[in-house]
Amino acid sequence: MVAFKYGEWDYICRVSPQPICSLFFRQLLVHPDRGEQAAPDAYLQLPAADPTAREAALRELGLGIRAPCAIPRMESVGGKPDALGNAANIVACCLSLFVVAGFIRKAFRRKAAVARVEILILLGLYGLLKFFEIFATGAFLEQGARAVVWLTALHLALVVCFFGALVWLGFLGLQLVEDGTPLSLGPLAASLAFLFIGSIYIFLDTGFGVTHYFSSQPASHLYSPWTFSLVILWPLIALTIYGGLTVLVAVRILGELKPVIVVLCSLMTLGLGEIFRWVLTQPICHSSDATVDGSFVASLLELGALGLVVYNWTCLTEAEWEEYNDLGFAFPPAHPLPMAQHPSRPPSLNTAPPQDPSYPPNHAYNPDPYRPQSHFQQNPHHVLEPSGDQQGPLVTNAFASQPASHLAYDPKT
Repeated sequence: MVAFKYGEWDYICRVSPQPICSLFFRQLLVHPDRGEQAAPDAYLQLPAADPTAREAALRELGLGIRAPCAIPRMESVGGKPDALGNAANIVACCLSLFVVAGFIRKAFRRKAAVARVEILILLGLYGLLKFFEIFATGAFLEQGARAVVWLTALHLALVVCFFGALVWLGFLGLQLVEDGTPLSLGPLAASLAFLFIGSIYIFLDTGFGVTHYFSSQPASHLYSPWTFSLVILWPLIALTIYGGLTVLVAVRILGELKPVIVVLCSLMTLGLGEIFRWVLTQPICHSSDATVDGSFVASLLELGALGLVVYNWTCLTEAEWEEYNDLGFAFPPAHPLPMAQHPSRPPSLNTAPPQDPSYPPNHAYNPDPYRPQSHFQQNPHHVLEPSGDQQGPLVTNAFASQPASHLAYDPKT
């Protein structure tokens, strides 16, 4: 039996607190028509008659709505005594920022790499979304505050833009447009601007209920297909497109197996991280007495998936690739075959041309008597010494490199 339907956040916010739940919490706490002085919705189960008790409860609440286990707000900012907030995820996000900075430095130094500017934009978006995730999930601010809604909306909008940039990065592998040019950066900037403006408007309107179009009606239903599409459906679509394009480029164009293995590992790592974030967060929270949840494990696994994406991009821009002959798309061998063993060489060119009896045995025919003869024309059977990395003679007969008209002549003319 399905626990929830498309667009419903009630079950998710109870069993798997996510940043999106802060927007619905604001809907329930502050009705857009009655104002902040009115009592909150009964769905929150907060004291309605006593404002002081309600404020005291709000100061300690963590992420989610009526969650059985939630990390409380940290004591240093006025929260629950002895509480550290979501310290584990804060550390994981800070670690992600340092690692992403290293990725950006590495990508910036690859001046001639394909899609260098686009991968820098992707990494920059990931660093920004992790920065805002610290404030959206770190239990710094009081639940229902305006600042929480703004920071959560920024965080979620950057997530939407990140997956849009990931799709474009996969599309560039087809090389239908030249990377780093206005033909690539223009559509990328336009699509990111569209995604950011559109998504942040939907998230803000969901939290503040300005137009009542994107907010849940009534608020206690926690129903919003728009946010459900942006937060859950769009990342799945983007990952499918990116993975499909990467596999297509690797197998059909480059004939390589290595990028396919890397992209599959990155998708599996990301999927494992989402399992910790959405499914295992409550068991981890209960087992740790509301000290940590699954978000910090998810952040580390997402960082690992990003590292594999960067590694895959590095591999796709390498000058040389390993050969995979079993796929049928391998490159020519690194060392050329000897001329006499080349498969495309006609058999007739492997033997010396017939000599006319009227000519000296070591005299080569010169079709132009006014042009000096080259070394190979004077010595038609001279054999070049092979280099250290090749085997066999490079040239077995000087006439092999001459046009067919030079090989056939009439002694009478």
